[in-house]
Amino acid sequence: MVKMRNKSLITILIGICIFFINCKGDNSEKQQTVPEIDKSFKITMNLTVLKDDNFQIFYNEDGSDVYTQDKMVNVPVKGNPNPQEVVFKLPEDSLPASLRFDIGANKEQNDVTISKFTMEYFGKKFTANGSTFFVYFGNNTSIRYDREKGIATPLPNNPEGYDPIFTATEYLKKELKKLTRQ
Repeated sequence: MVKMRNKSLITILIGICIFFINCKGDNSEKQQTVPEIDKSFKITMNLTVLKDDNFQIFYNEDGSDVYTQDKMVNVPVKGNPNPQEVVFKLPEDSLPASLRFDIGANKEQNDVTISKFTMEYFGKKFTANGSTFFVYFGNNTSIRYDREKGIATPLPNNPEGYDPIFTATEYLKKELKKLTRQ
């Protein structure tokens, strides 16, 4: 009787050990993967652009109004009568302190409607709609901008030359600082 009880006890202990070993194996297989955080600064413009073009975002990290070709992201844009998202993704190690938004080289471009723009960095986000876009960007003489409707009209016959750009205001620079501050 004692022998039988010992065999039963040993069988139960072996069963418990097998149970715990199997449970441990299940847990290691079911470990959740943590989603990777995008470490690049991203600017998304919601635009209506009627003709094919290329748009650029220039950036610098010193907050000045000087922009160079080596710190520029170019995005081809297909003409479409419907709003579309145009996404500019800066290199991972870039922390912009100022931006310049160029609305293309196509001298036949029609009105460009800016519905919204968003800046994102490490889970932080800043968004403004088209009617407040002018608070954050000022236009040059190659663009006529309707602030109420958020419509930029490129002016190809500008006596100063054709280069339709928007440059950062001090308000945008403050928002950039908030986003990139760790």
